[in-house]
Amino acid sequence: MAGKCPTTDRGGPNHSKINAEQAYPDVLRARIAVPEVIEFYGMEFDTPGADHSSLIIPRTDAERDTLFSIESRFTKHEPWPRDKGRDTEPKMLEALTFMRALAAPPVMFANHPSRSAEELYGYGLDNPSELRAWNNTAPNVAVGMEGAPGHQAAALAPDGSIKPDGNRGSYRHAPTLGGFDAMSARLGGFWDSLLG
Repeated sequence: MAGKCPTTDRGGPNHSKINAEQAYPDVLRARIAVPEVIEFYGMEFDTPGADHSSLIIPRTDAERDTLFSIESRFTKHEPWPRDKGRDTEPKMLEALTFMRALAAPPVMFANHPSRSAEELYGYGLDNPSELRAWNNTAPNVAVGMEGAPGHQAAALAPDGSIKPDGNRGSYRHAPTLGGFDAMSARLGGFWDSLLG
C-alpha cells in the first residue's frame, strides 16, 4: 500500500472554500477509484511568519471541516485584502495551539526551510528558534521538516544538462547540498540538534 496526499495546493484569497467545496469531493472520488492507495487530505500551508509547510489531515469524518477551519483561520494568504497580522510568528503559534487541541490533530512539516536564506548556512523565513518553538508548542503536530525539497529539476535544461543560471530546488541564494536543504544536510547542524 502506498500513501499520498493529493491536495497539495498552496492557498490564496478564499482558498479554504475552494478546497472544501471542490478539492475535497475529488479526494473522495479518488479514494473510490483507487482504493489500494491510502490518500490523505491536506495542503501546502502558507505558514504565518514562515515559508510553507505540508499539512496532512488524519482520515476522519471531520477531515474536510478540520482543514477548512485551519486554513480559513490561519493561512497567511486567505484574507483579501491582505492582513499583515496573519503573517506573524505569534499567529503561527496560535495556529499550532488550535491544531494540537483538535480531536484528531494534523501533522505538519516545514517545507524548504532554507530556500529563502540569502547565503549558504544562513536562515531566511524559517529559523531554528522558530521551528523549535513550533515543536515545543505542538510536538505531535510540528513533527519535522522537508530535507529533500521539490523543484529538483528546475536547474535542468530540456536535454538534461545543467542550466548555467539554474537553481536546484528554486534555492536562489543558498544552494541545496547534494539536493538537500542545508538545515538537514549539514552534519552536526540544525536537524541533528532537533534529533538530540
